[in-house]
Amino acid sequence: MPARLFIAAGLFLAIVPPVRADVTFTFEKVVDTDTVVPASSGNATGTFDWMRPPVMSGGNIVFHADVNDINNVIREGIYALIDGEFIVVADKNTPLYSADDYAMWNIYEQPFIEGNQVVFDTWGLTWDIEEEERLYQFDDGELTEIVSSQTPIPGGSGNFSIFGPPLLDNGCVYFRGFGLSGQQGFYRLCDSDLSMLVDRNTPNPSGSGTLSTMASLSVSEGNLAFVAKPSVSGAVYGIYSTIGGLLGLVADENTQVPGTNNTFTSGFASLSIDHELIIFNSSGGQQEGIYAFANNALVVIADRDTHIPGSFGEFQTFWEISQSSGAALFLAEGDFERDDGFYISRGGQILPVLLRDAVLDGRVLNGLGLDTQGLDGNQFAFLVGFTDESLAVYIGTIHVTCTPGDLDGDGQITHLDAPALIDVLLHPLFATFDETCAADVNEDGTIDGRDIQAFLDLLAPN
Repeated sequence: MPARLFIAAGLFLAIVPPVRADVTFTFEKVVDTDTVVPASSGNATGTFDWMRPPVMSGGNIVFHADVNDINNVIREGIYALIDGEFIVVADKNTPLYSADDYAMWNIYEQPFIEGNQVVFDTWGLTWDIEEEERLYQFDDGELTEIVSSQTPIPGGSGNFSIFGPPLLDNGCVYFRGFGLSGQQGFYRLCDSDLSMLVDRNTPNPSGSGTLSTMASLSVSEGNLAFVAKPSVSGAVYGIYSTIGGLLGLVADENTQVPGTNNTFTSGFASLSIDHELIIFNSSGGQQEGIYAFANNALVVIADRDTHIPGSFGEFQTFWEISQSSGAALFLAEGDFERDDGFYISRGGQILPVLLRDAVLDGRVLNGLGLDTQGLDGNQFAFLVGFTDESLAVYIGTIHVTCTPGDLDGDGQITHLDAPALIDVLLHPLFATFDETCAADVNEDGTIDGRDIQAFLDLLAPN
C-alpha cells in the first residue's frame, strides 16, 4: 500500500490517489411520512409525522419517530426494520412498567441496534407523578428492563437516577449513568454483570486530578472513545480512549489542529471509534474539519482546504460522521449549495454520494440526516427531507467493482501486486476503495487469509 499520510513539523500533507475502481451507490426507501404504521396495543393506525436519523447494523435499522394516528393523536416510539419486517419496538402505550407503577407517558431517546437486538432509554411518569428513567432491551420480540433507578451504581453509592442513550457491542450494553451527589460515569452490562469502566474517580491519564464531566460515548470491540474534562482548575475538554484497557488522551483543546498554528476550540462532535480508529469533527481558528486518530497520530480526513471532487470549491462546514471498516460517511457543506450533501472517504479517497437537489423516487431532496451509527459495512441508513416537506428513511448501498488481485492498477495480476495485498490484509482500515476491492480476490466480501490462496491461484500457470 503506497504511503499517503505524512506528518512533519506540524504540517499535514495528503497524497490522494485517484479512484480507479467503479464506485456507485443505490438507494432504497424504507418508510416515509405516507407509510401506514400498524396499530399496536391501545393505538390506532397512523402515519409518521417526524423521524430521527436511523441506526444500522447487519442490514437492520432502528429509529425514533412520532406517529400521527387517525384520531390526530401524536405518539412517539421506537420503530425497526429487522430481517425485512417492519415492527413497532415500543411506543407511548407500551406497558414498560409494572401494573402498580404504569407509565402515563414515555419519552424515548435515540435507540441502538446490533444484529437483531435493540436497546433504548425511556422516561416515564408514574401514577404518583414521579419521573423515572430506565433502559430496555428488545430481542426476538421480547422487551426487557435491564437497568433502572432501582439499580445500584457499581463502584459508587446509591442507585442510578439518569442515563445516557445505551449502546451495544458484542452483545454487551454500554451507557453513561448518573447518580446522586454528582456521580457519573460509563458502565457496561454483560449478561448480568454490571461494571464501572470510567467514573469521576478515574485518574486523569494526561495530568493531575480525575476525569470529571463526561459525554459522547462510542464503543467498538470493547474499546471506548469519549469526551471528558478533568477535575482540576483550568482543565479543558478532550477526547479520551481506552484501547486494550489502556486509558489515554487522544486530543483536547490544547492540541494543535493539523496544518495550522491554532488549537481545537469548538469541542468535539460526531465522535466514533471503529476497532482502534477514532474519528471526530472539530475546529480551531479559521479551520474546521474531520480528523482521525490512529497509530498515535492525528490526521485530516477532510477540512476547509480539501477540494470537493467534481466541484470548483472546497468544503466549508462539516456535520454528522459515521464510520465502518475504514470508510467514513459524512455530511458537509461546500462553497456552493449544489455541493452540500453526503460524501464518503476511504484511505484518502473522497467521493460524492448524494447531493442537494438530487431526486429520489420522484421527490427533490432538500435535507439529509445521519446518525454516527448509520454506516455499517457497504450499507448506510439515513434520513431525507424533501422540498414537499415530507420525510423518509432510506438505505444506501455502496457498490465497488474492479479487477480482483490487481492492487497496483496496472491491468495485470503479477507478483508485484503481492506486497500491497499483504499490506491491506495487515492494515485494512487504511486501504483505499481500489485496494479494498482488489484485495478481496475470492470476491466473498471479506478480506482475509483465503484471499492469499486465491491470489496464488491467479498467479499459477494454466
